[in-house]
Amino acid sequence: MKIGVLADTHVKDRVLQLHPQVIPLFKAQAVNLILHAGDVSTPGVIDQLAAVAPVHVVQGNADLLLGCHFPHQVLLEIEGVRIAMMHGQGSLLSYVRDRTISLLAGPTSFAYFEERVQRLSPQEADVIVFGHIHAALNRRQNGRLLFNPGSASLPIYKNRQPSIGILTVQDGQASGELLYLDYLEPRQFTIAMRFAEKVHKFFEGITRQPVN
Repeated sequence: MKIGVLADTHVKDRVLQLHPQVIPLFKAQAVNLILHAGDVSTPGVIDQLAAVAPVHVVQGNADLLLGCHFPHQVLLEIEGVRIAMMHGQGSLLSYVRDRTISLLAGPTSFAYFEERVQRLSPQEADVIVFGHIHAALNRRQNGRLLFNPGSASLPIYKNRQPSIGILTVQDGQASGELLYLDYLEPRQFTIAMRFAEKVHKFFEGITRQPVN
């Protein structure tokens, strides 16, 4: 069985529409199921994906803020493989704390979120799918596959491409593959996102000015 995996699409709050390569790639891969690991931001994305294959989705922090109500976590068993999925932000209190630390001291390490999703996932899970960090991950740790498809819209690093993933379940085993997408053009971002980027660059320029 092939499972399409994506996360952090942020349609309508950061980008205008689902990345145009997502649906064709999932169709080309003939996926039987799709997992969205949160920060959908608009239910219309789920409708688009559901036209390709059945969809399971979990709630991300942006979904909560924008009023999209999805399960916080799901556990699926597919051909003998147990797949746990969550976004990765933890509780609302955890999210607020993480954001505060990020603003004051810089981004939190990926290892911090990897530890969190492993701790919060059911112990019987063979695969843990998550999002939130906008960075792709495909590796085994403590006997389990940690799989983050990255963001289908906005990778955390400017030099990284947007990405989605494919999980293949066969003979009671699961393996992951990352698929990289083309960079989005500025016109594909929302006005708010483009403005935020300009503000970020302005303050970045100020902080880099030499001190006399």
